[in-house]
Amino acid sequence: MPRCAAFCPDSLARRWVGVAGVAACLAFGVVSERIAFGWDRPGAWVPDLAVGLAFLAGGCWAWPAQRGTGVLLVLTALAWYLGNVHAVALYWHRGPLVHLLLTFPTWRPRSRLAGCGVVVGYLAAATSLWHSEIATVALSLALTAVLLRQRLTVAGRARHHRTAALCVGAALAGSLVLGAAARLVAGTVAVDPALWLYDGVLCGGAVGLVVATRRSPASVVTDLVVDLGEANGHTVRDALAAALGDPTLQIAYWQPGTGSYVDHTGVPVAVDGADERFAHIVGRDGEPFAVLVHDPAVLADPSLAAAVAAAARLSAANVALHAELRVRAGQIAASRRRLLVAADDERRRLEERLHDGPQRRLAGIHAALGAGVVPDGYGHVRRALSQIAYTMGEVDALARGLHPRELAGGLSVALRALADRAALPVRLRVPDTAFPAPIESAVYFLCAEGLANVAKHARAAGASIDVVRDDTHLTVIVADGGVGGADLSGGGGLRGLADRVEAIGGTLTLESAAGAGTVLTATIPLVWSD
Repeated sequence: MPRCAAFCPDSLARRWVGVAGVAACLAFGVVSERIAFGWDRPGAWVPDLAVGLAFLAGGCWAWPAQRGTGVLLVLTALAWYLGNVHAVALYWHRGPLVHLLLTFPTWRPRSRLAGCGVVVGYLAAATSLWHSEIATVALSLALTAVLLRQRLTVAGRARHHRTAALCVGAALAGSLVLGAAARLVAGTVAVDPALWLYDGVLCGGAVGLVVATRRSPASVVTDLVVDLGEANGHTVRDALAAALGDPTLQIAYWQPGTGSYVDHTGVPVAVDGADERFAHIVGRDGEPFAVLVHDPAVLADPSLAAAVAAAARLSAANVALHAELRVRAGQIAASRRRLLVAADDERRRLEERLHDGPQRRLAGIHAALGAGVVPDGYGHVRRALSQIAYTMGEVDALARGLHPRELAGGLSVALRALADRAALPVRLRVPDTAFPAPIESAVYFLCAEGLANVAKHARAAGASIDVVRDDTHLTVIVADGGVGGADLSGGGGLRGLADRVEAIGGTLTLESAAGAGTVLTATIPLVWSD
């Protein structure tokens, strides 16, 4: 059975052969270092040995996932150590190395250009071309150009691998060009630094290529699925496009009601394939669920297609959840506005009842009692008249607190009356413009509370009220030059004002540094909806 294949004698024999081969290559590398440098020059043989070990270990690590890459890495290590034994083999390692870069992550060239590059790489390694500094520069630039062209002409999963090969190849070419230039300018002084740079780039390149074989786009998509809870639909599309190497990728979701696909913003997406792109249908429970419109080469790998389908399903669920949350938030905001309007209507009715009932009766009693001259012996009548007048003032203040009657004449009239009653001078600037009733009520109570706080706590000589409107917002600023120190987080009247302003979609900010006065600013949208 397949599950037992790993334990068959042939499989075990191949594994032991592989282990023995790697051990033999490592032993040969150690011997070659002894022959080339001797043990008394660790600055030469340690980095040289490390390069071969990096390619040898990389080949063993890459073997299960990409055997072509594993073989070429091991061949590069073997050729590297051969260069220590005989000068003829000094540049042989660049043959399998160029082969590796041009065909990564397999060993077969996928284009005529790549095939020609592999042939040229082996010929240059076998001849004396790399001995020439000019030829080294030319070959390095040509390799980089071929790798760049390969990167620009592929899509999908291959783009991930071509990017890794391009990065390693460009670093390798850069080290070779810099080394050649340094040797041309400085002579033998630059040999050791150039060699150390080359050794470091080779070690890093081996590691980078191995990581690229183990880190496929499918794993990137899997990580994307795990992290999807923190993303919205547009972020998922961008992340998938980057992971798959297709910037034109689109994700659309099935709408049963309309029988069409739409993106995360609700815009319809055509999937009839009028151009050269491909529509990959994602289903759930036997029904259409989503579609990915992409380059045909992107999802050629079945495992990658499955991972992307999972991401698309979770993305759709995530988008639906965000849409539901937005609807719920809108409903809550609308409910707050309706409660505010209802409360203001009730306050207005109470004010009218006070005005038409108790206030009017008290005024009638006061007029009747005070119609004539009260004789000196009727001091109790004078006291009753005084108490009635005081009570009328309290009822009038209570009525204004419930709902100011002046608002019937508009916001400007109400604020001018408020400024006239204030206990300190108030500079007022307000447009003679009508606004929706909830906005006018919020602005009035904001200014009333602001002036009350100035009178109680600010110890200021005066205050100012500025009401400014533009095309979309109304801005209200209540300022004083007092002692400052006010705080919205402390609760009380200011916190209630913030709740009222937020209920109609606005924001309330407070600037009140100690000794610098207080500035209370409300910004309210002029678009009102129930």
